[in-house]
Amino acid sequence: MEWYSYVVAVILLISSVVSPWLVNKENNKHQLKLKKIEIYELSKRNALENFIKASSSLYNSSSLGLLDKFYDSINCLYIFFNNVPDGLSSLIDLRNENHEDFFNELNNYIRVLSQEIDKE
Repeated sequence: MEWYSYVVAVILLISSVVSPWLVNKENNKHQLKLKKIEIYELSKRNALENFIKASSSLYNSSSLGLLDKFYDSINCLYIFFNNVPDGLSSLIDLRNENHEDFFNELNNYIRVLSQEIDKE
């Protein structure tokens, strides 16, 4: 055999080992990106759900602990959402004044925020 046939055999051997490794590495990177996106979207949903629960709890009772949870839920919204409407804390004043306005404003805020969540 000539020397170039050995070179071809070595090249084929190397490519048969390296090619699956590279494909596997790229596939793992892609899967990791998808998982990060999935976790982020789930966190967005949880933040919105916590805001809704905190708002409802605050409407029913006005204890200091519930007020703290309400403000914590608003802070979480700022972490995960790009377009958080101004005036979320105005819900506190509305709950004492007019119940219908409270729920209308809450529904408007929820509608705006839920548009940023990816639908599956």
